[in-house]
Amino acid sequence: PTNPSSRVRSRNFTEEECITIVKEAEKNIQIIKGSGYAHSDKEKAWKEIAASVNGVNGHNDRTWQACRKKISGYQVIYKNKGSCHKQGTPTTEQLECKRRHS
Repeated sequence: PTNPSSRVRSRNFTEEECITIVKEAEKNIQIIKGSGYAHSDKEKAWKEIAASVNGVNGHNDRTWQACRKKISGYQVIYKNKGSCHKQGTPTTEQLECKRRHS
């Protein structure tokens, strides 16, 4: 029996969605990581990133918060891994490196 109030897990990010998040974050890095921007500017940038991701998958179910959390997960991976990984938001080259070393 399932509990109707139990949380429904969202589907996994596809590889194409992950690449899109990283590419779009690279384009907006000054805003999302910069310290002279208002929270509303950063949120707007993340919403644009989410819109790009939703354009890729056609599902329109990725929130800006989920995209930000996904990048945050990559930052931890790159901070703790080997030579081709650097702290901070990963580049598309680093994402490719992660796939080679996984």
